[in-house]
Amino acid sequence: MSTNTASLAVVAVFRARVGKNEELGRQLLSLVTPTRREEGSRFYQICQSRHDSAEWIVLENWRDRAAFDFHMSTPYIGAFMQQVPQLCEGDPDIRFLDIRSPA
Repeated sequence: MSTNTASLAVVAVFRARVGKNEELGRQLLSLVTPTRREEGSRFYQICQSRHDSAEWIVLENWRDRAAFDFHMSTPYIGAFMQQVPQLCEGDPDIRFLDIRSPA
C-alpha cells in the first residue's frame, strides 16, 4: 500500500463566543480565496457543525509542513489569529495528521 507521507492534513476547530458566531464565520470564510491561491495549498474548506452552530471546523491539506508554516506566516492569517481571542472561546484545537490513504 502506498502512502502520501509528504502531504500534511490539518483540522482546526474553533468555538465562537456567544454573539460572535456570524462574525467568526465571516472571518473564516474570508480566508478561503487567499489560502487556496497559496502554492502549497491542496485543499481548504470551512465547515460549520450541524449539531452546534458555534463550532467551526477548517479542513486543510498542504503539500508539506513548510507550506503550512508559510500559510501561518501570511498577513491575512496573522490578522485573523489576532482576532481569535475576541471571537472564540479558548484557543482553537489544531490537529496535524499524516495522510495514509493512497493519493
